[in-house]
Amino acid sequence: MNKIFLTCSLLALWSCKNAVENGLIVRKDNVVLRQSPIEGSPEVHTLRKGDQLIDLNTTATTESVILMGKETIQSPWLKIRTEEDKIGWVLAWEVKPIPDQSDWLLEKRMDTYWGALLRERRAKYVAQFEQIKTQEDWYAAYQTGLHLRDTLMQLFQKLPNSGPSLNNRWMAELLPGFLYQEAAYAGQPYLFADYRLWLKKAHQTTGIQDDACADLLISIFPADSIESFFPVWVFQLDDQRFASQLGLERHLSILQQIDTGQESMPLADNVLRSIKQLIMEDILDRNSQYWQPAVKIREELAAILSQPPQCLSPEELESIKIRLRTFEQPEKNGIKVDLRSGQ
Repeated sequence: MNKIFLTCSLLALWSCKNAVENGLIVRKDNVVLRQSPIEGSPEVHTLRKGDQLIDLNTTATTESVILMGKETIQSPWLKIRTEEDKIGWVLAWEVKPIPDQSDWLLEKRMDTYWGALLRERRAKYVAQFEQIKTQEDWYAAYQTGLHLRDTLMQLFQKLPNSGPSLNNRWMAELLPGFLYQEAAYAGQPYLFADYRLWLKKAHQTTGIQDDACADLLISIFPADSIESFFPVWVFQLDDQRFASQLGLERHLSILQQIDTGQESMPLADNVLRSIKQLIMEDILDRNSQYWQPAVKIREELAAILSQPPQCLSPEELESIKIRLRTFEQPEKNGIKVDLRSGQ
């Protein structure tokens, strides 16, 4: 008898602990528990303010936008269990966790759009960013942030529920060190590296390699020190299009800075390689349009070949040499040059 009582007591304690860890409380009266995570789906139960629920750690794959009086609410759906053992779906907006957590709703949105694994990766990155103390920490956090940002944005843009009716400004709190903007590609949201914050972090660390790297990145986006789709070597035509500024020696200057960086900041090797790749793509891409006239473009390419930057391989230099010849007769080779003239 005592053994049975002890077993039941342990089960009760476990159930209580589980309820605390996954507990939710209803924030308002007449909350409808629904059969499916869709507004208007069959009602399972009506909840009252103060009712306690168990979060079953399952979210729907979409958010819903609902008009509540004059207020528009956007919220993920959560699968929950009531004290009466009824199971259904409620809007996250209608409940709150026990105990309350400031980033709880953001985590539920992470689960909705990307799943638990990427939510956990994001949490690790946030801790990594906050704990930067050395230049090595800085580089590790920056690379982690870039990889995570690229993964999140690529997946988000493929989702069917990332349409214009949704307000995505909650992403502003998603990744420290990155700034939310909607300017790119017809309102599609994106997170751009905020190099002002990365430079501030670099100034707080031991070592100077991270300071130099942040300064280089800022020189590539000098207008506001925020990453964009329009680095200093292009001329922005509109929200989506640009023309190369090859011919102003900006490409050569950055390649020379990469050479200097490879000697002075070896920790930045991956960053420097990425910048060089973008420079080479701009020079060699057959679809590139050019803001400057052909004569200036030929002069810069000839300057690169006459004093080759050490960061360029023999194969890359040969590709530039071939590209130079195409600018001798750009029209014949289907290259648009001198867009600044308006012709």
